[in-house]
Amino acid sequence: MDPIRPSEASALIDALRQLGKASSSKSSGRTEGGQPKQGLPDAIVEQPGLREELRTLVAAVDTDDDAAVVAIRLPMLRCILLRQWGGAAANDQAFIGMVAAIDRTISADSRLAELVRHAIRALKE
Repeated sequence: MDPIRPSEASALIDALRQLGKASSSKSSGRTEGGQPKQGLPDAIVEQPGLREELRTLVAAVDTDDDAAVVAIRLPMLRCILLRQWGGAAANDQAFIGMVAAIDRTISADSRLAELVRHAIRALKE
């Protein structure tokens, strides 16, 4: 398996950011600043069934419950990254470490944590 690069982690965080922003501008096709809305990065959009899988994963999550949002974050990250790198990555120590590192990064940054919350809300719409 190829090593997981930091730029791929950045792409995941950008994807979560885009998904979170999509919920606030869904109906107009424009961002909050009036700019044309950009979709999720191609690597995420082109994964057949990913959005539906994530919707199923977050269906029962109460986005007003911080503990519930924190609890679903790791499964969401694993789901997205396994779609990106394939199921064989699930047992790779580098993959496991990367998912944990991304989760810790999100925990340490309230803006990223809020993006995850927005992404969950967007998936539930």
